[in-house]
Amino acid sequence: MLEKDKYFAGCIESALDRYDCDVLLMPTLSVALQTFAAKAGSPVISVPMGIYPEETQVEADPKIGLITVAPGIPLSMFVYGRAYDDASVLEVGHAIEKLLGVRELLKPYSLPKTEIVDVSGG
Repeated sequence: MLEKDKYFAGCIESALDRYDCDVLLMPTLSVALQTFAAKAGSPVISVPMGIYPEETQVEADPKIGLITVAPGIPLSMFVYGRAYDDASVLEVGHAIEKLLGVRELLKPYSLPKTEIVDVSGG
């Protein structure tokens, strides 16, 4: 099992080496790739690419019951990098976020009514 983990954990580095890239972009969340990234020490960041429109039907994941699709929920792109190269992932994630400007379209579902200072005693 450890040998399999080592093999699959290297998939991000292998893809980056093969195509001479600094980061790998994926327009969807891959739980398997997230696991491999964690085992390999590869940084990953989620960047909003857009939001589901108001007329979107609500969908839930039948296995875990969480809502996965609904009006206003962001669609994300995931940026993976070489092991311990957080700087490249942050640079590319920031550039994509600025270029797309999706953050300005996001509306919070709810806003906090308490600030940390109200409960920290400071």
